[in-house]
Amino acid sequence: MTSEVTGRLGFTDLIDRLAGEAARRDTERLLFGDLRPELRARRIGALRLPRADGSRLALTEFFEFIADLAAADSNLAHSLRNHYAATENAILDPTPSSPRLLALAADGLLIGGAAQDRTGSSAAPPETKFEGVGEDEYLVSCRRYYATGSLYADYLLVLVGLGEGGARTVLIESDRPGVGLPDDWDGFGQRLTGSGSIVLDRVRVTGADFVERPGAGQEPKRYPFTFNQVYLTTVVAGIANRALGDAIELVRTRGRNYYHGTAGRPADEPVIQAAIGVASAKAFAATATIRAAAAALERSWNTPGDFALSLAATLAAASAKITVESLALDVIDALTQVASGSTLSTERALDRHWRNLKVLASHNPTIYKHQVLGAYELNGTHPPLGVYF
Repeated sequence: MTSEVTGRLGFTDLIDRLAGEAARRDTERLLFGDLRPELRARRIGALRLPRADGSRLALTEFFEFIADLAAADSNLAHSLRNHYAATENAILDPTPSSPRLLALAADGLLIGGAAQDRTGSSAAPPETKFEGVGEDEYLVSCRRYYATGSLYADYLLVLVGLGEGGARTVLIESDRPGVGLPDDWDGFGQRLTGSGSIVLDRVRVTGADFVERPGAGQEPKRYPFTFNQVYLTTVVAGIANRALGDAIELVRTRGRNYYHGTAGRPADEPVIQAAIGVASAKAFAATATIRAAAAALERSWNTPGDFALSLAATLAAASAKITVESLALDVIDALTQVASGSTLSTERALDRHWRNLKVLASHNPTIYKHQVLGAYELNGTHPPLGVYF
């Protein structure tokens, strides 16, 4: 069941369709290329852009929609993260390049990108090659990885090396000659997110393609990646809700109980009812926790320059990551506890919930959140700036 926000935004039909297709897409590795025209026409990437009267969709409501989208298919929800992060940063910390980026989003176009090589380095890697072919014009060759969503994007933000000029970010069309987007993501979860490579092979870039990174060269006024963390944890909460829904459906539709059960139907079995009840409570807690983190982030953004609120938001995001991931794993375990052997076939792809959660959780592992929160509580040590907090 989707939220009131999703209905108001007009996406209930898409959510229902995605939910019905998710298992088959996972087992057959069916990417979302077929949805590209629809996603653009429905301007899914423009949900948080300012309206004509200057108002915006509340951040807490935006995350309610993302949770619904993730419950339907966590891959598609995750694939949009880089787009939404780029547009939010362009609004919060505008640069001369921001109007162009926001205009693309307003037209329904989607933005992907990557700033790392496969080792995780964000510096310009040695294999980056560039050749000056004119005044402020280059041919650039490099490979960037962890390019989440780029397979579905119209434009790419790519960090490239320019020799002595250091590293710069370019905003280029995904179909510009020389741009390659191989489906080479080999993670065991989130397999449809397009999280593999961006390959530039002698791609012509000019000065007009360069964009300034928000806040570059300035003293940070806020934690810059709290949005990214709240977004990922919201996707995990969506997975928990989908796992709960799958568990309920399995029990309701199964007519034969276990041979050692005490009731005629699984739905009347006290231990199964208890397992579903606990799973429901934990999915509820996961949703409530991420809503609290989203509200803290919204309070921070509503008061720009208040570093204390930004700190509170990033601590809330860290707490939510720890809590929601643990709760979601318990819900997934309950799903396997109440399922029968015949319902755990690969066709249903119920294992995708665990696989997808684990891959999402690997983004800045939770053990670091444990330490950072403990250091703050004991010694008042702030989380590090400029990294994934």
